[in-house]
Amino acid sequence: MAFSLLPFLIFLAPFAVYSLTLAPGVGFVDSGELAAVCTTLGIAHPTGYPLYTLLGWLCTHLPLPLRPVVVLNLFSAVCSAAGAVAVYYGLAAVVPVVLERASALRICLCCAGSLLWAFCSVVWSCALITEVYALQGLLIALISALCLVMLSLPADAPKNNLPHLLALLLGLSFSNHLSTVLLVPAVIYVLLKSRPRKAWHHPLKLVCLFCAGFLPYLYLPIRARMAPPLNWGDPRSWEAFFWHVSGKQYRVWMFASLDTMARQAGHFFNLVLSSLGYLPAIFIPLGIYLLVQRHRSTFLFSLIVFAVDVLYAVNYDIKDIDPYFLPALLMCCLWTATGMAGCAAYLFRRFQNANLWLALCLCCMPLVPLMVNYRDVAMHNDTHAEQYTTALLSGLAPNALVLSYQWDYFCSPFYYLQLVEGKRPDVVMIEVLLLKRSWYLAQLERTYPTLIAAVADELAQYRNELYKFEHELPYDAAVIQSRYINLINSIIRAALRTRPVYLTCEIEPEIGAGWQRVPEGLAFRLYQHGTGYVPFESDLIPLPSPHDFKEKNRYHQAIKSFYAVMRAARALYELSAGNRGKAEQLMRQANSLAPEHPFVQHAKRIWQNVEKNSDHK
Repeated sequence: MAFSLLPFLIFLAPFAVYSLTLAPGVGFVDSGELAAVCTTLGIAHPTGYPLYTLLGWLCTHLPLPLRPVVVLNLFSAVCSAAGAVAVYYGLAAVVPVVLERASALRICLCCAGSLLWAFCSVVWSCALITEVYALQGLLIALISALCLVMLSLPADAPKNNLPHLLALLLGLSFSNHLSTVLLVPAVIYVLLKSRPRKAWHHPLKLVCLFCAGFLPYLYLPIRARMAPPLNWGDPRSWEAFFWHVSGKQYRVWMFASLDTMARQAGHFFNLVLSSLGYLPAIFIPLGIYLLVQRHRSTFLFSLIVFAVDVLYAVNYDIKDIDPYFLPALLMCCLWTATGMAGCAAYLFRRFQNANLWLALCLCCMPLVPLMVNYRDVAMHNDTHAEQYTTALLSGLAPNALVLSYQWDYFCSPFYYLQLVEGKRPDVVMIEVLLLKRSWYLAQLERTYPTLIAAVADELAQYRNELYKFEHELPYDAAVIQSRYINLINSIIRAALRTRPVYLTCEIEPEIGAGWQRVPEGLAFRLYQHGTGYVPFESDLIPLPSPHDFKEKNRYHQAIKSFYAVMRAARALYELSAGNRGKAEQLMRQANSLAPEHPFVQHAKRIWQNVEKNSDHK
């Protein structure tokens, strides 16, 4: 009975921690978009993630008294906790090679290794929000565990249906995230290495099962024809479908430069140490040495996974690179657990009466990353994305149009809040960068036909140039940029006839040129020049404390800078209107949030000059 409960206990331990540190709502980056896609059965950004979308949709329709985004956050926690169980079974196939005696100690080591994976900062972070990487981590763990079990069996031992299950899991993993391709070389190695000497599993059956795992991709063109509210890529045609599932738009960030490779490699080295809590990482070299000596096939499998993953990820120039290192981090956990087993085997031979002491010490090893990573990873108090989005919306007049680049901070969370929870249905939001994609133009035409019909000529001219860009035909960069800006300004001009228009603080001067920008809350409202002073109660926009933001979290720091910039901008506006008392209060608030931000410093210099001139008078 004790052994049958073990997988449940391994699941329960990280799940309890994940639940206590779970994000209470919408997170940054793609969390809002994915929550909206799962709830409304839409189509997510490339590569579409159909398996995640379908499973997420099922989760949001469970009879639970929770917001859909919280249910999806819990789904991530379940996936990551289940991944720890898969890691346990993978380690259970490897650790006995190093530690031949003391079965209780082996179980203890396998549990410790699985919890090291569970509390690795990357895995833990993915477990707390709505993201595809928690499910991907589970699939990686299951595939790796199957491979390790197959390699641990003698060559002539019956494999039953393990290769067939492996092929199906690999295909399903592809239907969740295309980074699964990084596991293919290692899986091929395992299938070749573990095949019986006289006969092999029918390759056609393996291929059929592998292809069956891709069936969720049929969801994309079928659902696209129904025109869901979120229809990224509109993959109805074969061309659009291929572009979407292959991630065509992301290729520009691949193999960018040697500088990128060096920077990402350095980041990965630091990530391994910090994710594991530094101390457990000292066992990695010993684990590698022992696998080379005792079980070379397992070492070669782990080396292939590690090398292919790292070589790919260090050449991918994106900020959110950490989840792409999941396969390599899993191999580091394997090496760590093997090294711990080797250390335990040595101590067990020298001090045979220390079995209980060893078990306790090794059981405590996962507490190291748990304690080291807790402060930076825990999200139970992190409401910044939703709070910022709600605050920005509260400053918008009815029927507003808002243009923004802030996908990670505002646009993605707003998709969820509007489409799923029905907040501010009157607001039209345009993500400016997405205007560089033809599918987004079509989506705007369907969603806001009156607004887009007013700029039909400008849209047609821009589409002609955009077609060349998307199909890699010769195009003039200056012409397409000119028509891009002209389209945006035409949308603004048409919208201003019937609705207020806002720009978030990062929008460049070319957009909205010819109109006066007045800071109102967390966005600039466009007015005709010479409009005069426009009052706005900035105190109605809640301002977080500087201590609410984590220093090592770049999303927190970005949000903090948005608050500071808009407070400083309003301070300058009030100052220009002669409201020095109000300007001083706003300037203090901006300075308390981000005193080193260039715009805040610029505003301070203007304020100081005004004060100096006032003193002279």
